[in-house]
Amino acid sequence: MSEEETQPPPPKAGSTPSSTLVIDDLLAESPPGIPYPETVKDGGPSVSEPPPKPPLISLRKDKPIITWGEVALIVAIGFLGNIALRTTLGGFSGMLASLLAVVLVGRRVTQREAFVPLGLVVLLAPWLMIRSSASLTGVTVLAIAVLLITAAGFSLRGSMFDAQVRQFVSHVSSTPFEWLYGSAMVQRLVRAAAAEQKVAPLLRGVVVAVPVLIVFTTLLASADEVFARFLLLDNLPSLVEHGFLTLVVAVPLLGLLSRAAHTTDETTNAWPNLRVLGPVEVLVILGSVVVLFGAFVLTQIAVAMGGADHVLQTEGLTQAQHARSGFFQLLWVAALSMGLVGAVRAGRVLDPEKGTDRFMPLALGTLGLTLAIAGISIQRVVLYIESFGMWQLRLWGLFGAITVALAIVVFVVSILGWRAEQSWFPGAMVVLLTALVMSLNITNPDAFIISYNLDNGKDVNTWSVSDDAVPELLAGVNAGLDTTELGLAEGLCYRQDRAAWYGFLEYNWAEVKADRLLDDFCDGGRPGVSGSWGNRNNRD
Repeated sequence: MSEEETQPPPPKAGSTPSSTLVIDDLLAESPPGIPYPETVKDGGPSVSEPPPKPPLISLRKDKPIITWGEVALIVAIGFLGNIALRTTLGGFSGMLASLLAVVLVGRRVTQREAFVPLGLVVLLAPWLMIRSSASLTGVTVLAIAVLLITAAGFSLRGSMFDAQVRQFVSHVSSTPFEWLYGSAMVQRLVRAAAAEQKVAPLLRGVVVAVPVLIVFTTLLASADEVFARFLLLDNLPSLVEHGFLTLVVAVPLLGLLSRAAHTTDETTNAWPNLRVLGPVEVLVILGSVVVLFGAFVLTQIAVAMGGADHVLQTEGLTQAQHARSGFFQLLWVAALSMGLVGAVRAGRVLDPEKGTDRFMPLALGTLGLTLAIAGISIQRVVLYIESFGMWQLRLWGLFGAITVALAIVVFVVSILGWRAEQSWFPGAMVVLLTALVMSLNITNPDAFIISYNLDNGKDVNTWSVSDDAVPELLAGVNAGLDTTELGLAEGLCYRQDRAAWYGFLEYNWAEVKADRLLDDFCDGGRPGVSGSWGNRNNRD
């Protein structure tokens, strides 16, 4: 037998030489630009294979490794996030998780612009421990998440204040497979440690020790009840739930770290830059919108001057009821018109023939009328609030209308060419929205709602607001104001007295202050967590 016959057959193309399939293999991409070899089918002429399809996920040319400190941070943030999800998303655990996430992302940041969103997170995070309103906490958490993703997206390259919308989205967007790259970073760490003979012996010891400890723990716990309680075996299902929820929070954090640690090729994710709209198309699209919006604004002017009173009376509507109808539709119109102008701006043909570029006047006309529509929506909600009182949905609607109006103003400044050498609009919007969320936290919306209704003689419902408003409610009682059927005092003492299950981790300043004030005011007459009442004394 010849030497050639004794050699094993060569491995097939694309096969993994090792029996262990690692995540890096799953994420490997074919090198771009390499043509497919020509093949011969059934003895016929050579046929070239079709060109490769573009990758579904963005390319990762570098292979960073996670550190043990980052692993500890991810586990800690996951556990704190688990506690925050079990309470109100806020409290001390929510604040601490946000600050640790800043540390996690900040360790990988090299671009100084990325420290701007991280600094904004530091400013927002303490409000999770100060305010107790569920809606406000949810908006604050969403803002913190957007800021962290933005910082991670611009951690190694690019500038958040010099990126077009499509480039901005390319930097900060995460694919569903992003956490796989984070898992690959963990796997590289384990493989490197195993190569140094540090992890393999530990894993072998754990594999042997775990079943041994399970057997001995079961026997000892069955022999002594005190020992069983000491080991918290009665709380074993709860401990499993904590572990599972911690893992649920930690997995997205791997994706966040991966986005911050990898240098991606932004052209792989950027939207195609198709400029197909000429002067005629721009005139038809934006011109028709200008005519439509102009007719609507003129109609609203007629209503404001009383010219539509006959129509309102025929429909059986008052001015306040008319103001309520269509408010959210107007907000959608304002927001979508901004998107339309932005899309036309990105898709119009640049440098058209002299005198035929009508984009600028039509865009300014569209945005000017859109700003008028946003102003109409603000006027409508203010009129409705004056007639029927302030409630959370109405306040958030007013906040949304003001946000859209400010965004239109910023967009107009961008279109007019201020600092035209930079595409600063997307980054400026992130900062603007963060500032608006911060202003809401400072204003304390629930307290503002109660204060407005009490000062204007409107009905007050103690169940519709959070503990942020308890001081204002007690001030109304002390002032002799009582506008509900049960009375403010009775309603306040029906608010449940909470118990802290997780100690300082769920500390919330508004809840602690409200409990202290209500305990003094109600003399222990509040229902506990189980629904039972304490000793109730007469406040007289």
